[in-house]
Amino acid sequence: MTQNHSMKYVAHREGRLPNPRYLAVQPEVLQIPDVRVAFGISNANNVEILPVEEAVDRLDVEVLYTRTNWNDPEVNHRLRVAERIEVLVPNSVPRELILGYF
Repeated sequence: MTQNHSMKYVAHREGRLPNPRYLAVQPEVLQIPDVRVAFGISNANNVEILPVEEAVDRLDVEVLYTRTNWNDPEVNHRLRVAERIEVLVPNSVPRELILGYF
């Protein structure tokens, strides 16, 4: 959902991920059958994982995709929570949905 993820930060800082890359993926990936959305790090305990149809209304798109004041502690907390959201694709992302990497 973003160009940041808390797990990447930790792995990079510890030297386990020296040259991290992100894939830019078309939003149509959400239309792949059986895709799920994890509201947190997906392999953590008690993370809620929902079908896209149920999850989409709960995504904090304001803090993800509009200009907000990240210096505001409440907004910053919302951003940190939103950056942990993971999209879980059951098999693979079709090549035509991958725009590139950065």
